[in-house]
Amino acid sequence: MFLATIQFISKELIALKIINCTSENNESNLYLHLGQIISKNKNMDMIIQKSVELGVSKITPIFNKLLKNILNKDYIYKKMKHWKEIIISSCQQCERNIVPEIDEPQCLKKWIKEDKKEKKFFFEKSGKYSINNLDQNINKVRILIGSEYGFSKKDKMYLLKNGFSSLSLGSRTLRMETAAISAISCLQLKFGDF
Repeated sequence: MFLATIQFISKELIALKIINCTSENNESNLYLHLGQIISKNKNMDMIIQKSVELGVSKITPIFNKLLKNILNKDYIYKKMKHWKEIIISSCQQCERNIVPEIDEPQCLKKWIKEDKKEKKFFFEKSGKYSINNLDQNINKVRILIGSEYGFSKKDKMYLLKNGFSSLSLGSRTLRMETAAISAISCLQLKFGDF
């Protein structure tokens, strides 16, 4: 935050003299990487907006088999530009110090195979663990939120085989946007800055 006085002002230019500068760290100590299956409607915008406000560090939009056929370079360019605008606006809203990264959309198999030192989770109603059962020393997390249709049995087996654990967010079936917001909030409460 800067305290300044106006030295000069015109239609094209404003000159300020900085009197005082204070820095405030508004970032979570939890590194949270959200992998989100791309939604076909405006829910994706809301998920990006709210996840940034809740302190997510990185977002990777993930396309499923149905979306793979409609994604082209023009579509991806427009969506990325739009999503980056949402991220910047959300950072301004909640006074974030660091603008989260957003990857270009990619397939699930590529994203899963990235070898990172992150705890990996996906969410399902019948998950093996709840967030309360997790160790207290987690500081890097990679979470995957599915589509409106959830994960197939084949997807779940593939995720488990590749180092993901299943977590439950309770007994109710949540919409994808609710699942993303709930998962991030719970993880921030347990391991982050809530």
